[in-house]
Amino acid sequence: MKKTVLAHPYRRFLARGLDEICYMTIAAVAFSRGFRIYFWEINPVLLWYLMIGVMLILEPICLSAFGNTIGKRIMG
Repeated sequence: MKKTVLAHPYRRFLARGLDEICYMTIAAVAFSRGFRIYFWEINPVLLWYLMIGVMLILEPICLSAFGNTIGKRIMG
């Protein structure tokens, strides 16, 4: 029986982190532009919920159109 070893186990974690940073940035910019408030005035909990909403919309689109997300493409 052949044992499978991951060469870089942190890649998946970092790819998800990069994806979340991208989604958070998109949500913050869209929210601050839509309501004309400054980025640092956004409630962090509200921003997290907005990020989840952006993720639920953009991630399936990226996966179906390109086969991977931004973080997965960067991390290989």
